[in-house]
Parts: sequence; C-alpha cells; structure tokens
Amino acid sequence: MADYYELLGVSRTATADEIKKAYRQRARELHPDANPGDPAAGERFKLVAQAYEVLSDPDTRARYDRFGEAGVGSAAGGPNVGDIFGGGASFSGCGTRLATAKRCSSTLLSVRRPAPLPAA
Repeated sequence: MADYYELLGVSRTATADEIKKAYRQRARELHPDANPGDPAAGERFKLVAQAYEVLSDPDTRARYDRFGEAGVGSAAGGPNVGDIFGGGASFSGCGTRLATAKRCSSTLLSVRRPAPLPAA
C-alpha cells in the first residue's frame, strides 16, 4: 500500500488545510466520472479518500505517523480487533467506524462481579 502522504502529494509536516486542499484536487483528478475510460480510477479514488480520512483526523493521523497502517486499523481497511468479538461491534455496543467511535468514546464498560460464596 502506498504512503498516505504520497497519495495526497503532501509532506509529513503538511497542515490540515494543505491536506484538505490536496485531497480535493486529487479527488477531482481521480474521480471515476472524470475518467470514464479508466477502470482503475475508482480504486485510486478510494485510496485517496482513505488517505484523507486518516490524515484529516489529528488522533488517527498521529497513530498513522507512529505505527503506519497498522495503527489505524479499520480506517485503513486493515484488521479490526472488534471483529473478533461479535462482528465489528465494540463491548459497549457502539460501532467501530471512526465517526461512531468518536460519538461513543465516553461509553464505559460496566462489569459486575458475582457475590462471594460463603465459607464452607
């Protein structure tokens, strides 16, 4: 997989505005409607959109900068640990998509311990 910064044509020190501007330009260039004779245009467009999704969020960008694609999990189309525990839902019942995770970040998991057994 290509580097997200390279896909957008920006440096690793690019500001949020520079990333947004670069995404809009690349999205216009690579949009399938602008390239009707190119069957690969749709895939390139999706990769650029994926790069923007990761780099436009400061927390996700920091994880990407530190760990690469492995640090962004499902946002990068990679493995999602939540899939192991019930098809993508987290323990709190909130979804695992980035937008949902932001809305559900304050949800806490409540665990009840059983009452101790009486001594024999």
